[in-house]
Amino acid sequence: MPNAALTKGRLDVEIAEEDKLLIEQAAAISGKSLGEFVIPLVVDQAKLVVMGQHTTVLSERDSRSFLEMLDAPPKPNAALRKAMAELNRTYSAPTMKRGRL
Repeated sequence: MPNAALTKGRLDVEIAEEDKLLIEQAAAISGKSLGEFVIPLVVDQAKLVVMGQHTTVLSERDSRSFLEMLDAPPKPNAALRKAMAELNRTYSAPTMKRGRL
């Protein structure tokens, strides 16, 4: 039985009658309510989709190349030195409180 304190939203979806019957049958066979059966499956799938948007998988060759670049970064060029100087001036201004941005 769902915990009433955790019930915060409702999800209404249209579904083909045959799919609904199949899902209800699977829930019954599993000894679960429809919500207990469906929600974990939907949440797991949603996590996989979201994780896929935040994860980059590299080939072994690309992974080695990436790590080599991290181990040997290029020397700062003039534009980077200028940007860092501006950043240091901005955050070391007398009006800034120490430790706060």
